[in-house]
Amino acid sequence: MGTVSEIQHRQKIIIWIEDKNNFNYYLAEESFLNCFTNVDVEYRCLSNELSCDIKHFDESANNILLIPLHKEESLKSAIEDVSDQVIYFAINFSVPIIIGAGHLNLTKIDFDTAIPNKYCKIFCNDNELEDERLIKISTYPVKLYNFYGPTFIKNKKFNILKKFKYDSIADDREWWDIEEMELAPIVKITNRDHIWKALMIGQPFTCDFDHNYDLKTMGFKEYPWINEKVDEMFIRKNSYFINKHNKENFDKIVENNNNYAFFAKQVFTF
Repeated sequence: MGTVSEIQHRQKIIIWIEDKNNFNYYLAEESFLNCFTNVDVEYRCLSNELSCDIKHFDESANNILLIPLHKEESLKSAIEDVSDQVIYFAINFSVPIIIGAGHLNLTKIDFDTAIPNKYCKIFCNDNELEDERLIKISTYPVKLYNFYGPTFIKNKKFNILKKFKYDSIADDREWWDIEEMELAPIVKITNRDHIWKALMIGQPFTCDFDHNYDLKTMGFKEYPWINEKVDEMFIRKNSYFINKHNKENFDKIVENNNNYAFFAKQVFTF
């Protein structure tokens, strides 16, 4: 497979699928591919009519067999329904089976399988679960980057000087929606991953629960007055430079993200 350094910087993945006619390519993007930047992908098929792909198997490449997951409730059946053909291929060719769940916040791992752990991995958004089969990555920053695109993110700045419709607003909508957030100078975060939306545009936010993100270590600045009762004028005068810093730091984190290197180290270095 190559050295750890070679594997981490070889940003091309060959994705094997069992049946090209029944594979959900859109879900593959949402659950796996959109969690990375600048990764080239080549699909190959295990089905009988394309068995010639196996004859040209490149063991030096970064090969995986991807099973994208739609929802957490389907995890157990997704593992149990893995066919003998797939298991045989995975073990004999040393190709890890990856359950794509990068868009999900998993709350439990409740399944048994005869597939050895090193050949069965679950790729998911960062969480508090402990299981050696999990590959946990903070996927939301990169997913926002891929959803909006680098040009939009680079040019998008929260305008703290404009006239606002509300004093504050709760972010209780879909994770990619930021237009409603900008109707107030402060957004109340209701989902921990939505913090990244506020950081992306540089907007002050409050959070009434423990989000477990060490934002200071990541380079972000806190608003020392955020839990005090302040008016809109105070926010205008005291948030601009923190907003600017946090947005620029978000851009830097996404542009220099090591999601692929982390994934490659976990999967391709048996």
